[in-house]
Amino acid sequence: MLSRSRLWILALVLFALPSAAFAQARVEGRITSDTCPGSGCVVMTVTNQGSAAIQIIGTFTATLVFEGSVDGNAFVSMGTMELDNAAGAASTTDAGIWSASVVGLSQIRVRASSYTSGEPLVLMQYTPAGAGIFGVVNLNGVGVTNSRLNANVWIQNGSQLTDRNNAITEGCVQADADASACFPLLIGGWASTAVPTAVSADTDAVKAWFSRNGVLHVMSTAGTATKTNINDAATSQTLFSANTARLHAQCWNNSTSILYVNFTDAASTTANVEVVQPSGMWYLDPMVKFTGAITGIWSADASGAARCTELTQ
Repeated sequence: MLSRSRLWILALVLFALPSAAFAQARVEGRITSDTCPGSGCVVMTVTNQGSAAIQIIGTFTATLVFEGSVDGNAFVSMGTMELDNAAGAASTTDAGIWSASVVGLSQIRVRASSYTSGEPLVLMQYTPAGAGIFGVVNLNGVGVTNSRLNANVWIQNGSQLTDRNNAITEGCVQADADASACFPLLIGGWASTAVPTAVSADTDAVKAWFSRNGVLHVMSTAGTATKTNINDAATSQTLFSANTARLHAQCWNNSTSILYVNFTDAASTTANVEVVQPSGMWYLDPMVKFTGAITGIWSADASGAARCTELTQ
C-alpha cells in the first residue's frame, strides 16, 4: 500500500503532465454516411503531436477528405502523402495509407464529403513531435497557393534520409530587399551511396544527390579530354579557345618562366587573373563554368610549354 507521501508525489506528477499525454494514440471507426459529426467522419485529437498516419481499409463508394483543425471546430483541407507512391493528396476514393504533419493542430479527421455505399474502416495514429520531420504542411491542400509551393520534405531515419515528395512547405524568395520576414525553404535530395544514373530525356526532373551523412554532391560527367601543348612566349598566347561545352580546364606550366593567365582578353604581366610559378599547376575554378577564351603569357621565352587539358561533355 502506498504511503500518503508517495500518493502526493504521484498526484503531482500526473498533474504536471500535459493533457496530450493522455490523448488516445490510435483511433478507429467506420464511415457509413456523409453526416458529420456522426457516422460520416472519424476524428482524432493530436494536440502537441508531430505527425499522423491514416489507413483506410475496405471497399466503398465515397469521397473521403482529410481535414485538420486548430480549435477543434473549424476544419480545413489537409495535405497528406500517400505511402505507396509518395503522391500528395487531400482526399481519396480508394483504400490506402497516408501520412501528414499535425504540428500545431488540435484535431484531424477523415470525413465523407459524398457517400453512396460501403463501410470503410478508418485507422489513425500519431507520432510525438520532434520525431524528425522537417517542413510545414499546407492545410489549404495540395498544389501552389499564393507563396506556397510543391517541394520535398525529408524525414530523418537514423543515419539515412528518406524522401516524401509533394508535401507542401512554405518559403519565399526576396531579391534586393529586406528578407528579415522571409522564411527559408528547406531543400533536400535523394540519399544514395551510389552515383545516380543519367535521366532519359532533357525534360526529366533531376534531384539533388546527397550521401547518407547529408553531404551534397555536385558532379559533372566529362566524356572527352583534349590535350594541347602551348610553347612559352613573351607574347600573349591562346591556351584555350572559347568553348560552351567546357566542363574543366587545367595547365601544367612546364617552363622555367612564370606564366600569367587571363580570361577573354590578351594576357600580360600586369593584366592577368592568376600567376603560375615554374612547374606549377593552374586549374579553372570548378565553382565557375567559364566558357570563354583563356590566354597566357610568360615572363620570358625559355623553350618550355604549358601542358593543357580541357574536359568537355
